[in-house]
Amino acid sequence: MKFTFFFSLAFVVTSAALAQSTRVPWTTSRIQGSPEPPKPFVAEQVFTGVTFTNALDMVPVPALGQWVVAENGGKIWALPNDPQTKQATVALDLKALHPKVDHAYGIAFHPKFAANKQVFVTYTNGDKLDDGSRLSRFTVAQERPLVIDPASEEVLLTWRSGGHNGAAVAFGNDGLLYLSTGDSEVPAPPDPLNTGQDLTDLLSCVLRIDVDRKDAGKAYAVPKDNPFVSHANTPASRADTPASNADTPVRIQKPNGEGAAKANPDESVRITARPEIWCYGLRNPWKMSFDRPTGNLWCGDVGWEQWEQIFLLKRGENYGWSAMEGNNPILPERKRPTPISPPIVTHSHTEAASITGGFVYHGKRLPELEGAYIYGDYETGKIWALWHDGKQITRHDEIADTAAKIVSFAQGEDGEVLFIHYGTPATVHRLMRNPHTAITTTFPRRLSETGLFADVAMQTPAAGVQPFEIRAPMWADEAVGQRFIGIVGSGGAATKLSANKTKRRIDAKVTWPKDTVLAKTLRMRLHHEAATSERKIETQVLHYDGESWNAYSYRWNNDETDAELVGPNGDERTLDLTGKNFPGGKHRHTWRFHSRGECMRCHNSWNQFALGLQPPQLTDDSARTLTALGLIDADYTKKSAARLSDPHSENLSSEARARSWLHANCAHCHRENGGGSVALMLNAELAQDEMRALNEKPLRGDFGMSDARVILPGSPWKSVLLHRIATSGAGHMPAVGARDVDGHAIGFLAEWILSMATVPPPAQPNPLTSLASPDRALGFLILRDMLEAEDFAEAAELAALSPNAHIRGLFERFLPDDKRVETLGPLATAQKISARRGDAKRGAELFSPTGKAATCLACHFLNGSGRDFGPDLSQVGARLTKPQIIESLLAPSKIITQGFQPVVVTLNDGSVQTGFVVKRDEETVSLKIGTGQTLPLKKADVKTEQTMPMSLMPEGQLHSLTAQEAADLVEYLAERK
Repeated sequence: MKFTFFFSLAFVVTSAALAQSTRVPWTTSRIQGSPEPPKPFVAEQVFTGVTFTNALDMVPVPALGQWVVAENGGKIWALPNDPQTKQATVALDLKALHPKVDHAYGIAFHPKFAANKQVFVTYTNGDKLDDGSRLSRFTVAQERPLVIDPASEEVLLTWRSGGHNGAAVAFGNDGLLYLSTGDSEVPAPPDPLNTGQDLTDLLSCVLRIDVDRKDAGKAYAVPKDNPFVSHANTPASRADTPASNADTPVRIQKPNGEGAAKANPDESVRITARPEIWCYGLRNPWKMSFDRPTGNLWCGDVGWEQWEQIFLLKRGENYGWSAMEGNNPILPERKRPTPISPPIVTHSHTEAASITGGFVYHGKRLPELEGAYIYGDYETGKIWALWHDGKQITRHDEIADTAAKIVSFAQGEDGEVLFIHYGTPATVHRLMRNPHTAITTTFPRRLSETGLFADVAMQTPAAGVQPFEIRAPMWADEAVGQRFIGIVGSGGAATKLSANKTKRRIDAKVTWPKDTVLAKTLRMRLHHEAATSERKIETQVLHYDGESWNAYSYRWNNDETDAELVGPNGDERTLDLTGKNFPGGKHRHTWRFHSRGECMRCHNSWNQFALGLQPPQLTDDSARTLTALGLIDADYTKKSAARLSDPHSENLSSEARARSWLHANCAHCHRENGGGSVALMLNAELAQDEMRALNEKPLRGDFGMSDARVILPGSPWKSVLLHRIATSGAGHMPAVGARDVDGHAIGFLAEWILSMATVPPPAQPNPLTSLASPDRALGFLILRDMLEAEDFAEAAELAALSPNAHIRGLFERFLPDDKRVETLGPLATAQKISARRGDAKRGAELFSPTGKAATCLACHFLNGSGRDFGPDLSQVGARLTKPQIIESLLAPSKIITQGFQPVVVTLNDGSVQTGFVVKRDEETVSLKIGTGQTLPLKKADVKTEQTMPMSLMPEGQLHSLTAQEAADLVEYLAERK
């Protein structure tokens, strides 16, 4: 099979520059500090004398002056509560007890531990087993050092094991045990077991049980005041596991509309629910904790595609998964047994990607944090502090930006908070005041102010700044890069090598001098066939401040004389491109300047941050030059024996090209411990059979392909990896980086997969006769270069209009721009909307029963139509200006209209109502609920009333609209006066 490609020309650094062998000091650097005010705290490692492997939890042993640390592999270690200790002993080895143990998650000591010596542990004993996740009770056989008796295990409760197990465990102030469970499945599609809104199983919940009593036939008792305990005496209908309770009927109000409950109790229905459930609707509740003075239960819930959440968990509440992700609808058609309660905080994936719940600080070291809930993010290493008065947030700050993979927090008996960096080794840290907060620096706002270049427009490096070349550049929408390294002073990379006999490899730790800078300037041809049309678009800078690496982007002006610093949330630029390779000869391209958080998702600790400078990437000439200059030491290039190749060189084998492309574009996440959501490893130093890709079933959806695999040898059209690379629609990979599909790569990736066939591959049906399935459509795309151009163009246009979104995603890029539908998506901004002139007549059509904005009428009145729940929109233009309307649509919780602050009311019978208070007197609180009805509630029946800081209007209302449609909608609303 023959494939033809067009190639982008790499910017060539002169051999004279690389041949330099005498180090010149770099004295002009002005890249110091940060463009934002320094964070008040930094990370400080403690317990440096002991090492752990992939630790997941750390808990103090009550009154014994010790800690226990649970490792993912099943060992639980005990160590003295002394940061200088060099002693750690195994308290319990779960894997020795159960050879199939694959995760140890949480530990909790009984409130009466001094008397009963009981400790509770959560772990998994195999994947995708109905009883694979376990909560077990053990007793302590020896106090100092702590030894847990393995023979004392009593399995109390089990639930299904899977990708999202939750498994946080803690005792409340009431002496009862609380346990979190996830949805027990893969990240995508969302909630494939449809369990998030299902009360008949134990998944996606927080459970509450009494471990000091036992109900008949069970190893625990269900507290009588749990919210879903029914008073009806009905027989058990089923039991999930030997240690499970049977379903118990309860009376819960029928959901209506957007999940609000009907006010008429005669319309309630009897459903079954597990009585252990305390609250539900959680995706993967990752670490929860009680604030002892208040009894509040805090939890971090790992989000899906867009949002991470922090919840203050309450009795009987529904937190939305998978109908919602935070405040954003995901599967709104899913029935909700009770109304949904919003999160206290949401973080978009521009700043967080895998949230880790923490603790409320009550220590003495940092009194300024007293009463703050401290939590962080696994992917970005950021840490936040949140103050909450029981009703609303009073303060919320990002307080540290660390290089750690924050997998767990811990709180000592003294109220001090620690956190764990996940890895080999895993390390323990605490916050300390940033010694540099008083130091003010003028961070360069222009590229010309950085000191990187003697001539910024010509990209002539300053004395001491060294160009270097790499073998396999990351795909960047046809842009090419020129790379530089600058190190202040005479130092360089200090490499420490160590043999890893277990994994038969060399491990390396590299230490860089403070204020090391790596830079890359990206250029793109505006006319594909004309080299003279090349323009500088962006210069990316990676700076090591002595504590952590930080990423910045500079946006070049139209004259290419200088570049301006881009803000922390990133930005976009529209480029008008021309060339014969574009449908219709032209293409309006959106260039994304990524947020600083997005950059650090790839430049992470598993890659040691400096991606382009890794040994597999450096060309031989560059490696020799950088070593001779002392910028890297002799051991640096020994970290890896692998060497990449230029993926677009036709002189190489398809395997070499494919593996190099996957390494450059995917391996920053898809490697061991790399933060990818599937166990896929694509770094080039691995053998093919170590990639966990060949013949592996996809864990994040199969795009509707029959018999799909991540890579199916001999069948590229059934290989999900190739589909993700080829689609511009949902599920496109890489998730962060280029917007456009690398059409060059599809051919040699397909050739590589075909070359793996050990038997003749299954016949691929003639794609010209049918594009009805995604695998046939992918096969048609692979055969592009074997087809007549007219045949391909005709079929591609039809495929791009297919009702199947997976087929459309493969072919939409072959349509001219004027036939593509570009929606605002999650990057919707006020600027994109206000830049368009709206048409009120078209906006009115959006509000028709079949219009894209018809869902607004589910909560709002507009000229006599709709529902009387949210503010009446009939005269919204008299209340709000156009910018205010746009802001209310993009960020509905920023300013909540007076009288529409949502209130969550919990009644004495355990039911929950959410709405707006419309009347209040001595005896009654009247609540307007989602049906539009007003529900009078007797104050004597109200147990709690909580005002929520988030609007009931969900985020993302404009994501499915184009910028023009949004402008039309705003124009129509602005005229409602």
